[in-house]
Amino acid sequence: MADDTRNPGLPGILRLTPHLRRRIYGLVWATPWLNQDRGSKVTWRSKRDVFDLCGLCMSEFKWSSSERDCLPPAGFCSLLLSCRTIYSEASALLYSSNWFFCHYATSQSLAPLRALRPETVASLTYLKVVLNQASCHCRESEAGRRGPCCDETRIYNIYYGHKQAGPKEQSQSGCWYHRGQAVHDLPLRRSHASMKPMLTEWHKTAAYLGKHATPGQLELSVVCDVYSRDVQLAKMVVDALRHFPPLKDCHIRLSRTPDPTLRDLARDAVLTSRGIQRVSTLTSPPPPLPVPVAARLTGLPRELRLRILEYTDLIPPLKEVMWTRQHGKYVAIRAACPRWEGMGNHGYEPDIHHGCQFSRCSARPLPEDSIGCFCGLTHAAFSSTCRCWAPPTPLFLISRLLYQDATLVFFSENRFAIIDSGMLPVFGPPRHSGYNEHRLAACQFLRDVVPASCLGYLRFLELVFPPDVAGDWPKKGGPVLGDWSETIDQVSDKLNLPALTIRVLAVYHEDEDANDVLLSGHDAKHTMESYFHLLQPLTRLAGTDGLAGFHADLTWPWRRTQATYERGSDYLRQQETDKWMQGRERWLKERAERFVLGDRYDRLRLKTGAQEPETGAWWKIFVRDY
Repeated sequence: MADDTRNPGLPGILRLTPHLRRRIYGLVWATPWLNQDRGSKVTWRSKRDVFDLCGLCMSEFKWSSSERDCLPPAGFCSLLLSCRTIYSEASALLYSSNWFFCHYATSQSLAPLRALRPETVASLTYLKVVLNQASCHCRESEAGRRGPCCDETRIYNIYYGHKQAGPKEQSQSGCWYHRGQAVHDLPLRRSHASMKPMLTEWHKTAAYLGKHATPGQLELSVVCDVYSRDVQLAKMVVDALRHFPPLKDCHIRLSRTPDPTLRDLARDAVLTSRGIQRVSTLTSPPPPLPVPVAARLTGLPRELRLRILEYTDLIPPLKEVMWTRQHGKYVAIRAACPRWEGMGNHGYEPDIHHGCQFSRCSARPLPEDSIGCFCGLTHAAFSSTCRCWAPPTPLFLISRLLYQDATLVFFSENRFAIIDSGMLPVFGPPRHSGYNEHRLAACQFLRDVVPASCLGYLRFLELVFPPDVAGDWPKKGGPVLGDWSETIDQVSDKLNLPALTIRVLAVYHEDEDANDVLLSGHDAKHTMESYFHLLQPLTRLAGTDGLAGFHADLTWPWRRTQATYERGSDYLRQQETDKWMQGRERWLKERAERFVLGDRYDRLRLKTGAQEPETGAWWKIFVRDY
């Protein structure tokens, strides 16, 4: 009857076709709203908004975000109350066009999800269920889909290495950012009294939703941070997914901290729920393939194997890898792109910006939406949206033959930045060295990290040293420089010198305050001497068949003296001082390169046309705000 457009007794809107009515609903939903933070500026509502299905104010369709102080479209609420026909059509639009989430902790129940009508469940396209969250998914940050606590953990992991949480830390609630605030839950254990009621609610709700969900339409996210060693509890959580039909997409997080076993469990559950993997693999290993993958790959000519491996994670997006002593692992280089760069209103280099899609998956550039943090590097999680680069350890463990191929590709196709510091600050190169172990990071990298058989694969090394602060660099005749000299002697015959380029850097951050660190004239002289004590062993690598190239980027030591500071503080002489300083550093650069290369300096400079490779993208982490 509602579709009878010729019935004059019906209201005007019901005499329209369903297609036209749907367009009207969409226009009503897109009513402009007043943003209180921007005064009277009118902003158009986005196509996808976030609703809290388990919140106290869901009946009024209030937003879950505390960041966006706005009112819901009153006209759309009126449509839902007008008549059954319009309610059915408008609610279908509402539930299919927006994101919905439910926190179990809100009312210790998932009953609001089971209260949804079957037709409503069939209309859902995105639903996130948060059973237990120990970071990142607190209700206050749901509209932003990520929390600053996740950023803090991610930055710590990148620069200082993954912090292995002990039993005491596992039992503590909250993250560093929200310390002392009741916005997070404790990691779930089977000994918790809330565990059984929660899982009962979850399985009951999953059975109801799965019965009425439209196959291939629903995108489901599940967050349940369990104690990282409780694999059986995690299996109970993902077992509820068997009630759902094939999902359009699925995102699962099982622990706040990274855990390989839980991540593999989440991966199997996601692939199974999407119909990509058979259900049996959740409880038993997959059946063996007719021909093992390793056998099929090793049967190819080596040229083809190497070409295939070049398209794996052996080569990060920017073809640069950073290594520091503190975390003792390889880290892919990425530039520090603000979120708004995705909108195109920035002047940053496009040659490095493309690599951002392979890091910080929870912080997609605007105006795209984010499902929240399901990053497999930061947490024990799996999601199709996470493409963050990680060292491809499994590729080195397949077979001896493929190990040789993988090491060749990894060490020959990437540039390596060796950061000589105990830690790597976010906003500038480290002030103090990491020489407390009486050893340079370059020595540890060349002798202990890179296998001796792989030293010949290295093509580009950037040795990054902290600027000398009041004589902090190693002294001549000391154990640090002695070990450095021994290292060069030990690896010189293993390196492929005609194919290797080395750059040595010891520079201040370009934005660092001039009066932050002041050196005496004696300290500046000591720094100059230390430069060449450090470079002395490298001269043995630059003979007739020596290095393919050598570059130096060193701070002029007298830049930080009181006299230079006073000279630069004079506004009238500032440009003159800057020009003089640049000239001094060019002179120092040439002197250092001539010192290492000797007679080959002029020939190499003529061969390369006075051009040298740009400094690695690792430097842009410092130059730009993270």
